[in-house]
Amino acid sequence: LSNLGPFAERLGLSADAVIHMPSPMAHQLGFMYGLVLPVMLGATAVLQDIFVAEEMARQIISERATFTMGATPFLNDLTEHVAASGIGTPSLRIFVSAGAPIPLALVTKA
Repeated sequence: LSNLGPFAERLGLSADAVIHMPSPMAHQLGFMYGLVLPVMLGATAVLQDIFVAEEMARQIISERATFTMGATPFLNDLTEHVAASGIGTPSLRIFVSAGAPIPLALVTKA
């Protein structure tokens, strides 16, 4: 838990955040950042049952999610979906990617 306070502070996350989580609750990322972090902040949590990029984009748009976190495949698939559909996710302010190397080409594309 000691990581979550400084993490939220550094990213400027507060009770106003709408946190979207595409990772399962049985994974540390899903549990800590998708469930515990929103509770700590008093923020809104949007949980995705099964990861599908189109559904992630739909949830981000409809719920006005401002923050999400996931491994590079999540970022890649969301970026590809947005590019192919032409439908952006304008409320999404921060996407933290972790757990694997992040190719520079993906960062540029995202």
